[in-house]
Amino acid sequence: MLPGNSILPFLLAIVTSLSFLAPLFGAHLVSALALVGVAGLAVFWAWTSGRKVDEGPVDAGLGQILPTSHEVPDPPGWWGSLLLLLADGVHFGSLLFGYAFLWTIAPNWPPPSWITPGLVGPILAGAGARLDVRPAPDSTGNQPQSAAAHRPGVDRRRGSGIGSGRRVDASKRA
Repeated sequence: MLPGNSILPFLLAIVTSLSFLAPLFGAHLVSALALVGVAGLAVFWAWTSGRKVDEGPVDAGLGQILPTSHEVPDPPGWWGSLLLLLADGVHFGSLLFGYAFLWTIAPNWPPPSWITPGLVGPILAGAGARLDVRPAPDSTGNQPQSAAAHRPGVDRRRGSGIGSGRRVDASKRA
């Protein structure tokens, strides 16, 4: 049995719209509360929409039997995430182009206040470098894994999001 319709996507759309529209009317506190609501609804929707067991192929009508989107190699959510990252990359590239264009054309670009030294830049750079630190490969060239990656009952053949480990039944492990 496939999951039915839910009101959660509609509620999430309403709260997301509120978080973007509230600052236009000067309601910044409402916008902040709406962002908390967006995070909460998104987590709740993701938490409750998953299936506990594999459904297997289902009847799609007209005599066709098809697998569900969660059981195919590249589901629509995967493609949506990939295209979103591509769109983000294009947007970032356009921002870099705009900066470079203004740098070559505008007489006082970048503004002098952006060039003055301060502590914010080095602090952000240090924090970013600290977040990017990874353990060095061992003598065989393998990247060490965290202790969480060695938990029993975690399937690491195909990632499923943050943590990239899905729980599997002990009888199904190879």
